[in-house]
Amino acid sequence: ATLMDMIDRCLKEMLTNISSSTVCSFHRVSCKFKETILQRACERWLELFLVIELSCHIKLRDLPFDLLLKTLLSPRLFTSNEYEVLRAVLYWLYLQLNPFRQTLPAHSNVITFFSKETAVFLEQPQGQKYITIFQALRMHGITEWQHLQELQNIRVLPESWLLHILSNHYHTVSGVFLYCVFLCFTVQEQECCTQTISLYGFYFLLQAAKMGESDTYSFSIERLRHWDPALCQSSIVSRPYSVRSDRSVCYHITVQSYASGEWQEHSSGPVNQEFGLCKRRCRSKVLTIEGLSPPILVTFSLAFPF
Repeated sequence: ATLMDMIDRCLKEMLTNISSSTVCSFHRVSCKFKETILQRACERWLELFLVIELSCHIKLRDLPFDLLLKTLLSPRLFTSNEYEVLRAVLYWLYLQLNPFRQTLPAHSNVITFFSKETAVFLEQPQGQKYITIFQALRMHGITEWQHLQELQNIRVLPESWLLHILSNHYHTVSGVFLYCVFLCFTVQEQECCTQTISLYGFYFLLQAAKMGESDTYSFSIERLRHWDPALCQSSIVSRPYSVRSDRSVCYHITVQSYASGEWQEHSSGPVNQEFGLCKRRCRSKVLTIEGLSPPILVTFSLAFPF
Protein backbone atom coordinates (compact mmCIF):
# COMPACT_ATOMS: atom_id res chain seq x y z
CA ALA A 1 0.00 0.00 0.00
CA THR A 2 1.18 3.47 -0.81
CA LEU A 3 1.50 6.27 1.72
CA MET A 4 -1.62 7.94 0.27
CA ASP A 5 -3.61 4.71 0.71
CA MET A 6 -2.55 4.52 4.35
CA ILE A 7 -3.52 8.15 4.91
CA ASP A 8 -6.94 7.58 3.29
CA ARG A 9 -7.58 4.51 5.46
CA CYS A 10 -6.54 6.41 8.56
CA LEU A 11 -8.81 9.32 7.61
CA LYS A 12 -11.81 7.02 7.06
CA GLU A 13 -11.17 5.36 10.42
CA MET A 14 -11.10 8.74 12.16
CA LEU A 15 -14.30 9.89 10.44
CA THR A 16 -16.18 6.86 11.77
CA ASN A 17 -14.80 7.18 15.30
CA ILE A 18 -15.53 10.78 16.27
CA SER A 19 -16.65 10.82 19.91
CA SER A 20 -16.22 12.75 23.16
CA SER A 21 -12.85 11.03 23.64
CA THR A 22 -11.51 11.86 20.18
CA VAL A 23 -13.20 14.96 18.76
CA CYS A 24 -10.74 17.53 20.15
CA SER A 25 -7.60 15.62 19.11
CA PHE A 26 -9.06 14.74 15.69
CA HIS A 27 -9.94 18.40 15.06
CA ARG A 28 -6.45 19.48 16.06
CA VAL A 29 -4.93 16.96 13.61
CA SER A 30 -7.33 18.01 10.84
CA CYS A 31 -6.26 21.65 11.19
CA LYS A 32 -2.56 20.77 11.29
CA PHE A 33 -2.69 18.69 8.09
CA LYS A 34 -5.47 20.72 6.40
CA GLU A 35 -7.89 17.77 6.22
CA THR A 36 -11.03 19.84 5.68
CA ILE A 37 -13.42 16.85 5.49
CA LEU A 38 -12.34 15.64 8.93
CA GLN A 39 -12.39 19.20 10.27
CA ARG A 40 -15.98 19.75 9.10
CA ALA A 41 -17.04 16.37 10.50
CA CYS A 42 -15.62 17.23 13.93
CA GLU A 43 -17.29 20.64 13.93
CA ARG A 44 -20.61 19.11 12.86
CA TRP A 45 -20.30 16.54 15.67
CA LEU A 46 -19.74 19.35 18.17
CA GLU A 47 -22.85 21.19 16.95
CA LEU A 48 -24.89 18.11 17.77
CA PHE A 49 -23.15 16.66 20.82
CA LEU A 50 -21.25 19.41 22.66
CA VAL A 51 -24.03 19.85 25.20
CA ILE A 52 -25.55 16.38 25.42
CA GLU A 53 -22.28 14.36 25.37
CA LEU A 54 -18.96 16.24 25.53
CA SER A 55 -20.08 18.43 28.46
CA CYS A 56 -20.35 15.23 30.53
CA HIS A 57 -16.78 14.11 29.67
CA ILE A 58 -13.43 15.21 31.09
CA LYS A 59 -12.20 15.76 27.50
CA LEU A 60 -14.28 18.94 27.54
CA ARG A 61 -11.16 20.60 29.00
CA ASP A 62 -9.31 20.04 25.68
CA LEU A 63 -11.84 22.03 23.63
CA PRO A 64 -10.05 25.15 22.28
CA PHE A 65 -11.53 28.59 22.93
CA ASP A 66 -12.08 29.41 19.23
CA LEU A 67 -13.74 26.07 18.50
CA LEU A 68 -16.08 26.41 21.47
CA LEU A 69 -17.04 29.93 20.35
CA LYS A 70 -17.66 28.77 16.77
CA THR A 71 -19.88 25.94 18.05
CA LEU A 72 -21.89 28.22 20.35
CA LEU A 73 -22.53 30.64 17.49
CA SER A 74 -23.81 27.92 15.17
CA PRO A 75 -27.59 28.05 14.53
CA ARG A 76 -27.50 24.23 14.43
CA LEU A 77 -26.27 23.85 18.02
CA PHE A 78 -28.40 21.15 19.64
CA THR A 79 -29.41 21.34 23.30
CA SER A 80 -32.29 20.24 25.49
CA ASN A 81 -32.59 23.85 26.71
CA GLU A 82 -30.53 27.02 26.91
CA TYR A 83 -29.63 26.48 30.56
CA GLU A 84 -27.75 23.31 29.55
CA VAL A 85 -25.58 25.38 27.19
CA LEU A 86 -24.71 27.73 30.07
CA ARG A 87 -23.97 24.72 32.25
CA ALA A 88 -21.61 23.28 29.61
CA VAL A 89 -19.77 26.62 29.36
CA LEU A 90 -19.41 26.88 33.15
CA TYR A 91 -17.95 23.34 33.27
CA TRP A 92 -15.55 24.20 30.43
CA LEU A 93 -14.49 27.42 32.16
CA TYR A 94 -13.99 25.59 35.47
CA LEU A 95 -11.68 23.11 33.71
CA GLN A 96 -9.70 25.95 32.08
CA LEU A 97 -9.16 27.53 35.50
CA ASN A 98 -8.34 24.15 37.09
CA PRO A 99 -6.21 22.52 34.34
CA PHE A 100 -4.78 19.72 36.50
CA ARG A 101 -8.15 18.25 37.41
CA GLN A 102 -8.48 14.66 36.14
CA THR A 103 -12.22 14.11 36.68
CA LEU A 104 -15.34 16.09 35.90
CA PRO A 105 -16.54 17.99 39.01
CA ALA A 106 -20.01 17.72 40.52
CA HIS A 107 -22.40 20.48 39.49
CA SER A 108 -22.55 21.76 43.08
CA ASN A 109 -18.76 22.14 43.10
CA VAL A 110 -18.84 24.23 39.93
CA ILE A 111 -21.56 26.51 41.29
CA THR A 112 -19.75 26.89 44.64
CA PHE A 113 -16.50 27.73 42.81
CA PHE A 114 -18.12 30.58 40.88
CA SER A 115 -20.26 31.80 43.80
CA LYS A 116 -17.52 32.27 46.41
CA GLU A 117 -15.89 35.31 44.81
CA THR A 118 -17.05 38.83 45.70
CA ALA A 119 -15.86 40.32 42.40
CA VAL A 120 -17.67 39.58 39.13
CA PHE A 121 -15.49 37.19 37.10
CA LEU A 122 -16.02 38.76 33.63
CA GLU A 123 -15.10 42.17 35.00
CA GLN A 124 -11.69 40.97 36.24
CA PRO A 125 -8.54 40.92 34.05
CA GLN A 126 -8.53 37.10 34.18
CA GLY A 127 -12.12 36.88 32.99
CA GLN A 128 -12.31 39.53 30.27
CA LYS A 129 -10.97 37.23 27.56
CA TYR A 130 -14.00 34.95 28.13
CA ILE A 131 -16.60 37.69 27.54
CA THR A 132 -17.21 36.67 23.90
CA ILE A 133 -18.00 33.10 25.03
CA PHE A 134 -20.77 34.30 27.34
CA GLN A 135 -22.01 36.82 24.78
CA ALA A 136 -22.62 33.88 22.43
CA LEU A 137 -25.10 32.30 24.88
CA ARG A 138 -28.85 32.78 24.29
CA MET A 139 -29.58 33.47 27.94
CA HIS A 140 -32.99 34.98 27.17
CA GLY A 141 -34.02 31.35 26.64
CA ILE A 142 -33.34 30.47 30.31
CA THR A 143 -36.84 30.59 31.80
CA GLU A 144 -36.96 28.31 34.87
CA TRP A 145 -37.00 30.23 38.15
CA GLN A 146 -34.33 28.03 39.80
CA HIS A 147 -32.02 28.48 36.82
CA LEU A 148 -32.45 32.26 36.87
CA GLN A 149 -31.74 32.19 40.61
CA GLU A 150 -28.55 30.24 39.97
CA LEU A 151 -27.57 32.75 37.29
CA GLN A 152 -27.77 35.51 39.91
CA ASN A 153 -25.90 33.50 42.57
CA ILE A 154 -22.80 32.76 40.50
CA ARG A 155 -20.43 35.73 40.39
CA VAL A 156 -19.73 35.49 36.67
CA LEU A 157 -22.02 37.91 34.80
CA PRO A 158 -21.98 41.72 35.21
CA GLU A 159 -25.02 43.25 36.92
CA SER A 160 -26.02 44.99 33.67
CA TRP A 161 -26.25 41.60 31.91
CA LEU A 162 -28.43 40.14 34.66
CA LEU A 163 -30.68 43.20 34.63
CA HIS A 164 -31.11 42.89 30.85
CA ILE A 165 -32.02 39.18 31.09
CA LEU A 166 -34.54 39.70 33.89
CA SER A 167 -36.09 42.77 32.26
CA ASN A 168 -36.60 40.76 29.08
CA HIS A 169 -38.62 38.24 31.10
CA TYR A 170 -40.66 41.04 32.68
CA HIS A 171 -41.51 42.51 29.27
CA THR A 172 -42.42 39.07 27.97
CA VAL A 173 -45.01 38.70 30.74
CA SER A 174 -46.28 42.22 29.99
CA GLY A 175 -46.78 41.23 26.36
CA VAL A 176 -44.44 43.80 24.84
CA PHE A 177 -41.37 41.73 24.01
CA LEU A 178 -40.46 39.12 21.44
CA TYR A 179 -39.50 35.99 23.34
CA CYS A 180 -37.68 32.94 22.02
CA VAL A 181 -37.23 29.53 23.59
CA PHE A 182 -35.37 26.56 22.14
CA LEU A 183 -36.65 23.16 23.23
CA CYS A 184 -35.05 20.04 21.91
CA PHE A 185 -35.25 16.31 22.40
CA THR A 186 -33.96 13.14 20.78
CA VAL A 187 -36.26 10.62 19.10
CA GLN A 188 -34.87 7.12 19.57
CA GLU A 189 -36.59 3.85 18.61
CA GLN A 190 -39.98 4.65 20.15
CA GLU A 191 -42.80 5.44 17.75
CA CYS A 192 -43.90 8.63 19.51
CA CYS A 193 -42.02 11.18 21.60
CA THR A 194 -43.73 14.09 23.38
CA GLN A 195 -42.77 16.92 25.71
CA THR A 196 -45.09 19.29 27.59
CA ILE A 197 -43.88 22.85 28.13
CA SER A 198 -45.12 25.93 29.97
CA LEU A 199 -44.42 29.48 28.74
CA TYR A 200 -45.85 32.29 30.88
CA GLY A 201 -49.21 30.64 31.43
CA PHE A 202 -49.48 29.03 27.99
CA TYR A 203 -49.05 25.26 27.70
CA PHE A 204 -47.94 23.36 24.62
CA LEU A 205 -47.43 19.72 23.67
CA LEU A 206 -44.44 19.12 21.36
CA GLN A 207 -44.75 15.88 19.44
CA ALA A 208 -42.67 13.73 17.11
CA ALA A 209 -44.27 10.53 15.81
CA LYS A 210 -43.34 7.71 13.44
CA MET A 211 -45.96 7.07 10.77
CA GLY A 212 -46.61 3.33 10.57
CA GLU A 213 -43.75 1.05 9.52
CA SER A 214 -42.20 3.60 7.15
CA ASP A 215 -39.22 5.92 7.69
CA THR A 216 -41.57 8.92 7.72
CA TYR A 217 -42.04 11.04 10.84
CA SER A 218 -44.44 13.86 11.71
CA PHE A 219 -43.73 16.84 13.98
CA SER A 220 -46.27 19.22 15.48
CA ILE A 221 -47.13 21.66 18.28
CA GLU A 222 -50.45 21.66 20.13
CA ARG A 223 -51.77 24.20 22.62
CA LEU A 224 -53.21 22.52 25.72
CA ARG A 225 -56.13 23.53 27.89
CA HIS A 226 -55.48 23.45 31.63
CA TRP A 227 -57.78 20.43 32.07
CA ASP A 228 -56.12 18.44 29.28
CA PRO A 229 -55.07 14.89 30.37
CA ALA A 230 -51.57 15.41 28.92
CA LEU A 231 -51.14 18.43 31.20
CA CYS A 232 -52.60 16.76 34.28
CA GLN A 233 -49.92 14.04 34.04
CA SER A 234 -47.12 16.59 33.84
CA SER A 235 -45.06 18.07 36.66
CA ILE A 236 -45.84 21.59 35.42
CA VAL A 237 -49.57 21.32 36.23
CA SER A 238 -49.23 23.58 39.32
CA ARG A 239 -47.92 26.59 37.35
CA PRO A 240 -50.00 29.69 36.48
CA TYR A 241 -52.47 29.41 33.62
CA SER A 242 -53.41 32.18 31.19
CA VAL A 243 -57.12 32.64 30.51
CA ARG A 244 -56.35 34.34 27.18
CA SER A 245 -58.24 32.43 24.49
CA ASP A 246 -55.85 33.18 21.61
CA ARG A 247 -52.07 33.61 21.41
CA SER A 248 -50.04 34.57 18.36
CA VAL A 249 -46.96 32.35 18.12
CA CYS A 250 -44.07 32.27 15.66
CA TYR A 251 -42.54 28.80 15.64
CA HIS A 252 -39.75 27.01 13.80
CA ILE A 253 -39.22 23.23 13.81
CA THR A 254 -35.77 21.89 12.88
CA VAL A 255 -35.04 18.17 12.45
CA GLN A 256 -31.52 16.69 12.17
CA SER A 257 -30.90 13.04 11.28
CA TYR A 258 -27.99 10.87 10.11
CA ALA A 259 -28.41 9.52 6.57
CA SER A 260 -26.12 8.59 3.67
CA GLY A 261 -23.02 9.02 5.81
CA GLU A 262 -23.74 12.56 7.03
CA TRP A 263 -26.04 14.58 9.27
CA GLN A 264 -28.88 16.17 7.31
CA GLU A 265 -31.11 19.05 8.33
CA HIS A 266 -34.81 19.65 7.61
CA SER A 267 -36.82 22.70 8.61
CA SER A 268 -40.36 24.03 8.68
CA GLY A 269 -39.04 27.56 8.29
CA PRO A 270 -40.59 30.30 10.45
CA VAL A 271 -44.38 29.92 10.72
CA ASN A 272 -46.80 32.45 12.26
CA GLN A 273 -49.98 31.04 13.75
CA GLU A 274 -52.74 32.08 16.13
CA PHE A 275 -53.19 29.25 18.65
CA GLY A 276 -56.68 28.99 20.14
CA LEU A 277 -58.27 26.59 22.62
CA CYS A 278 -60.80 24.92 20.32
CA LYS A 279 -59.75 21.74 18.49
CA ARG A 280 -59.81 23.42 15.09
CA ARG A 281 -57.25 26.08 16.09
CA CYS A 282 -55.11 24.51 18.83
CA ARG A 283 -52.67 22.55 16.64
CA SER A 284 -49.93 23.61 14.25
CA LYS A 285 -49.59 22.42 10.70
CA VAL A 286 -47.95 18.98 10.77
CA LEU A 287 -44.40 18.85 9.40
CA THR A 288 -43.90 15.48 7.64
CA ILE A 289 -40.42 14.27 6.65
CA GLU A 290 -39.45 11.06 4.84
CA GLY A 291 -36.20 9.09 5.02
CA LEU A 292 -35.40 9.57 8.70
CA SER A 293 -33.73 7.07 11.01
CA PRO A 294 -33.04 7.34 14.77
CA PRO A 295 -31.50 9.10 16.51
CA ILE A 296 -33.45 12.14 15.34
CA LEU A 297 -32.62 15.49 16.96
CA VAL A 298 -35.63 17.81 17.02
CA THR A 299 -35.60 21.52 17.91
CA PHE A 300 -38.76 23.54 18.53
CA SER A 301 -38.24 27.32 18.61
CA LEU A 302 -41.18 29.40 19.84
CA ALA A 303 -41.51 33.17 19.89
CA PHE A 304 -44.32 35.28 21.38
CA PRO A 305 -44.78 38.43 19.24
CA PHE A 306 -46.32 41.35 21.11
